[in-house]
Amino acid sequence: TLYVALIAAAFAMTAIAALTSPFALIALLAAPLIARPIRDVVGGATGRDLIPTLAGTGVFELVWAALLAVGLALGYHA
Repeated sequence: TLYVALIAAAFAMTAIAALTSPFALIALLAAPLIARPIRDVVGGATGRDLIPTLAGTGVFELVWAALLAVGLALGYHA
């Protein structure tokens, strides 16, 4: 539950950032990258089965952050 809540927080922050820069919504393009990790965690994966989940979460967070930064920069310069 905590894992899903923390991922949801990233999307909530995107919505909040979009209030000042609508371009921030491009960060939502990272959403498909988190589908499998969420499915693994909700499905009850444990131990070594969580290694790909950790990697997938890292990739998602990196892409989300980069897209959010680009969106905020575009909004700042617009």
